Amino acid sequence: MSGSHLHSNVFWGKLERDTQGQLLQWHPLVDHMIDVGVCCEALLERTILGQRLSYLAGCELSSAHVARLSVVAALHDIGKFNHGFQNKAIGKDPCAGHVQELLYFYQNPSLKEKLWAALEMQTLRSWSKGDGILRLLVAAISHHGKLLHMKYKPVGSYLWEPMEDRDPLKAMHDATHRLLQVFPAAREQAPPIPNIPAFHHVFAGVVMLADWLGSDTRLFRYTKSGDGPREGFARQQARLGLRKMGLDMSEARGELLGQTLGIQTITSYGTPRDAQKQVSSLPIVDGGDLLILEAETGAGKTEAALLRYLHLFREGKVDGMYFALPTRTAATQIHRRIQKAVARAFCDDESRPPVVLAVPGYLQVDDQQGVRLPHFRVLWSDDARWRYRGWAAEHPKRYLAGAIVVGTIDQVLLSTLKVHHAHLRAACLLRHLLVIDEVHASDAYMTRLLEEVLAHHRAAGGFAMLMSATLGVATQHRLLWPGKRKGAPTAPTLDESRRFPYPALRHLLFQDPDDAPMRPVSSDNGKDIQIHLRSWQDDHPQVAQRALEAAARGARVLIIRNTVRACLETQRALEQRATLQGQGHLLMRLGGVAVPHHSRYARPDRVLLDDAIEQAMRGAQQGGMVAVATQTVQQSLDLDADMMFSDLCPMDVLLQRFGRLHRHQSSGRPRPNGFEAATAIILTPDAPLSDALRDNGEVSGKHGIGSVYPDLCMLQATLEALQADPLISVPRQSRARVECTTHPDALQALAERMGPLWVKHRRRQIGHFFAHKGIASRSSVSWHEAVGTAAATFDRELDGDVVTRLGERDRVVNFEAPVHSALGQPIRQLNIPHWMAPQADGDELHPEDIEQDSNGFSFRLVRFRYQYTRLGLAKLKEDE
Repeated sequence: MSGSHLHSNVFWGKLERDTQGQLLQWHPLVDHMIDVGVCCEALLERTILGQRLSYLAGCELSSAHVARLSVVAALHDIGKFNHGFQNKAIGKDPCAGHVQELLYFYQNPSLKEKLWAALEMQTLRSWSKGDGILRLLVAAISHHGKLLHMKYKPVGSYLWEPMEDRDPLKAMHDATHRLLQVFPAAREQAPPIPNIPAFHHVFAGVVMLADWLGSDTRLFRYTKSGDGPREGFARQQARLGLRKMGLDMSEARGELLGQTLGIQTITSYGTPRDAQKQVSSLPIVDGGDLLILEAETGAGKTEAALLRYLHLFREGKVDGMYFALPTRTAATQIHRRIQKAVARAFCDDESRPPVVLAVPGYLQVDDQQGVRLPHFRVLWSDDARWRYRGWAAEHPKRYLAGAIVVGTIDQVLLSTLKVHHAHLRAACLLRHLLVIDEVHASDAYMTRLLEEVLAHHRAAGGFAMLMSATLGVATQHRLLWPGKRKGAPTAPTLDESRRFPYPALRHLLFQDPDDAPMRPVSSDNGKDIQIHLRSWQDDHPQVAQRALEAAARGARVLIIRNTVRACLETQRALEQRATLQGQGHLLMRLGGVAVPHHSRYARPDRVLLDDAIEQAMRGAQQGGMVAVATQTVQQSLDLDADMMFSDLCPMDVLLQRFGRLHRHQSSGRPRPNGFEAATAIILTPDAPLSDALRDNGEVSGKHGIGSVYPDLCMLQATLEALQADPLISVPRQSRARVECTTHPDALQALAERMGPLWVKHRRRQIGHFFAHKGIASRSSVSWHEAVGTAAATFDRELDGDVVTRLGERDRVVNFEAPVHSALGQPIRQLNIPHWMAPQADGDELHPEDIEQDSNGFSFRLVRFRYQYTRLGLAKLKEDE
């Protein structure tokens, strides 16, 4: 409605103002409440969320239950009826909010009964057992993103008293009565909704999602004069929005009915691998399950996960899939593969599930990229279609609301941390098959958070799949039976763990959680890797020379360093040697410029670097070359090196790196003479690892020793294993190699053998492990605690204090006008690693003194100056 019709006796819910603050139009509060209520109704009826809530409740939600929950969701903004909030539109004092004002109403004994009467609480109380309806109401009014405590500071009771021709309590009563008319099934006979905290927590997330949908003016235009009853239009728009945004997937599901789902559904390559066949043959069960697929790189795990998703999706067990990876680089790479597979599986462009890239700084769905505009708007190339299809990608808090989402593990972990909209993320995640790739890359803190996510998924009857090239049995045990689950089997010993098969598949049924047998998976990708240990970690010219010699003989050589510093030092040594020897053509290049591959590049350059190194390492062109990189290449990139140099790292990480060595054994590309067998040179320190130990048991060394890889026992165990047997047979030896170098029993025995200082170090590592687990537990949402109590409340603003990875809080630099990299790409945004960024409020930094030249650009942040060249981002100095 137009602003000129807004008077003091009108209760508004939404406003639109122009840039000068003048009121343009307004939306009646009751109509907005109806919009959100019907969105909740549609989510419970047309998505898997109704099933998940039913599972948590222990009974099937009837149409009466759905109607009751929809009424409660619609009441999320009931606090807006107070005078202080309504005065905001007409510039009159006093002004107030609409959350704590309502909570205070409940806390004031003299007003409480008036509130109950206005809300027809006698009727609402019968809808749930005990104080369940109160908990549901608190969950609903917590729709701004964090759960609220029911005890808030006092506010003026006059905000609710009749004043002139505006009576808040009467308006609240009329609104409640109107909602009961919109959802008449709420008055039907039905058993009370069980009073279960986890149910209330998930409902809070559903209301947050419903409010976000119901507040989208692209779907729900403001009421106009002459409009009929709002509910008809609102229900139509809610169903339209859910279908076009990828929340209601019934049309896409129908496309799969009657199809034979096999490897040819998603790819044109060959016959299915054993891992893919075994995953595809697993039963589809009620009540959810957890798979762990452990197989070497190149075994087709990604395709196995896609097939599992398709089977579950067709049978109506999931609405989508979240594919989580450890790094942004891995996520962008896998997004391309999954997008192509989904396009092959679903022929109809309109109903095909959108594939969202859930990486902050990116704005991509399928192969379309959006452009951010002022006022939180996004421009898509085909706005008529993509304004809906790209909805989930437009805000990180909405990522998990997508249909098929590819992103980092961080988005998953944020669903259980005490941060804004954790409940929104958690509810959306329950719709999906949760796939976590390279799960071994998680540390103790992240693993504990993942335990919480999986436990919540299990409680709601969800489906999850964990994948790894190397996952220790002890870690598997913690993820299968998180915490000290009653009746869980004891953790396997080292000897027992060594006897577990590899590759292997484990299947845990949530309704029968006492056992998760491990079944072997056959492999057709075996290889032997000859290891050579060389103390060249600091001898960059030596590494450069040996790599160039191999490349000159036709080999594709991949050098993986543990740190960006070592990567750049190796790159410079290579360039110097190559220039002196006339071998510059042997270096990896992008647009004629020699480049390494690491994490400190802006997104447009990283996309080009990913393509460049994949082309260099597996392309059709003949001839040798050398590429230098960090851990960014050991996950998801499809590389096929003839020879590898690698820094010393834990055995499980090393085996993952070896997945990029002789990767495509059957590709038909002949190996250069002398490189028919896989060969890896492991770069070690020129002094014993014990030299990195300090008197207090801490570790301080170079090349990631003590920083990237803090557990010196793992590194020593790996070094000794390679010295004792320098020929590794993959996958035949993979299980024994990993367990003997990572299992807690093996590490304890090594520490005792090495001496007291190593025992002290081992104790410190165990202490850090439990400390990090404790931090994770304290930072997690308490799903079993009653909504509205202190234990379930975000008592303080935690978003700035809680992170998904301890010690990491990268900053973002946004350039108002794009600057250009040395690789020719326009750069609008740049991530600054947490340790390189200056101390400043907020995660977003604004650059100053920007200078552009032929080598790239430089800029200043607070006291520091930074330079961005073909070698990536570097911190230069602190300004005086």
